[in-house]
Amino acid sequence: MKPTAVSADALFEEFRATLRWEWIAGLGASERRFDELVVSAARSGADLVGYLNYIHPYRVQILGEREVKYLTNATTEDCARRISRIVTLEPPVLILADGQVAPDMLLSICERAQIPMFATRESAAFVIDVLRAYLSKHFADRITMHGVFMDILGLGVMITGESGLGKSELGLELISRGNGLVADDAVDLYRINQTTIEGKCPELLQNLLEVRGIGLLDIRAIFGETAVRRKMRLKLIVHLVRRETLEEAGISTGPVTYHASQPWPFPHSLMIGCYAEALSENIALDHSEIESGRWFSRSEVLEMLDGVHPEGWRLPPVNFVWLDDRQRVWITVMFCSHADPGPTRFRADRGDGCLILVDAVDQPTSARVVAQGLFTPNECRVALDGASLLVNETFSHRVVRYVLREDGSLGTRDVLAQFDDATLPDGLSLDVEGGLWVTAVASNRILLVMPDGRWHQVVEDQDPDHLRRVVAAVQNGTLDRELLYQNPSRVLPNVTSIAFGGPDLHTAYVGSVSGNQIASFQSPVAGVPPTHWDW
Repeated sequence: MKPTAVSADALFEEFRATLRWEWIAGLGASERRFDELVVSAARSGADLVGYLNYIHPYRVQILGEREVKYLTNATTEDCARRISRIVTLEPPVLILADGQVAPDMLLSICERAQIPMFATRESAAFVIDVLRAYLSKHFADRITMHGVFMDILGLGVMITGESGLGKSELGLELISRGNGLVADDAVDLYRINQTTIEGKCPELLQNLLEVRGIGLLDIRAIFGETAVRRKMRLKLIVHLVRRETLEEAGISTGPVTYHASQPWPFPHSLMIGCYAEALSENIALDHSEIESGRWFSRSEVLEMLDGVHPEGWRLPPVNFVWLDDRQRVWITVMFCSHADPGPTRFRADRGDGCLILVDAVDQPTSARVVAQGLFTPNECRVALDGASLLVNETFSHRVVRYVLREDGSLGTRDVLAQFDDATLPDGLSLDVEGGLWVTAVASNRILLVMPDGRWHQVVEDQDPDHLRRVVAAVQNGTLDRELLYQNPSRVLPNVTSIAFGGPDLHTAYVGSVSGNQIASFQSPVAGVPPTHWDW
């Protein structure tokens, strides 16, 4: 509820340190307050702080150098009349600024009328600015809303939705990704001016986040001081609803529980996953939004795992497996949503690949999907500094880079290197200077990508006619393995992998899917030794 009063005593204490002022008159009127009708009618703090050039009743009056001269540079009768007029308009407080000395008559009349008077050496303009800002916030329209208020990339975001939808769980996930908590469950919102709304946390709930199944978490104690914010300006409201399954599949849902989240393939985006109770089983697809949909029983999922599903459904095949120096296993799956390995698999617009992480070789049950929405992911590597994961997206002609956290989860992603349409990156390897050596099928190229994204071609052994047919097939969605493997190159037919070896790790070995030999060349830079060399 919007406050309608503030006492002179509260105002004095609020700025005792900031304005370094003294209470020089009206000491007995510490509870003197602003007129409630005036406060209710005020549109901002500017309506409650005035000058002497035109005195409005019931406003704090600021007396600077010019105002004091106005009160004293006249006949005795005029001075008395001017001072009396100030008092008759009942200001809640008089403030003497600019280090001015109050006229004796003004001090006397303030004592008789019990009008508080403060004196400060700060400038009148500064005092006015401070008081207007304070009074704007103090008397601001306010409301308490249910939701989670977050600082996301410097933006004040209010997450709303019905209870049990996973707002707090989503907030915890965002905090773990470096964002900040302002308030959970109850958020106090203040309209501090006509265009600005500020959100704060109620005092009793500061630093606390309640997660279903866990309880109250002290975010400040767990994540540190930087994980909480005292206040933020509201810029965006995100309302979580059950609309998508209803609009795209025609299925109404009951209780929804947050499951997990991960980066979306667009910058600074987040995809969340939830469990939901279906209230109906009839599927009515919106084919402009979703291609297909059906129900699968638990027994059918088990049949897919065993490869014995009667309709031929199975888990998508793994494309690449790599063990890093921390004994974590990284797995790329090129296509996750299609069981049929037909020609439509090799399309640049298919963004249904995923990354799977197994936390340790001896912990197979720890496997989890850490990224989805990749466009034909292929080989991957952890960067030399351990701060990012590099992944080839073959039919999107690029190398993408994910922020790699200590727990193996992935943060935001960006494009490290974008190649031309004739370059289909497949294999990769690192050198000791942080360079990324990339092999490209069809064009039979070997590229060197620098840590800053600059790249150049090292080797090429292409057949121009075959390459033109492959590029055209990729663009129109008809590429299949038969065409891809018809590579007539003799030395590097469809190069797919590169690794460094030899006594000094300066020998680069190149493998090809369409050849029967391993080519090699001398690199000017030593490669990073394979992980198994240290076993």
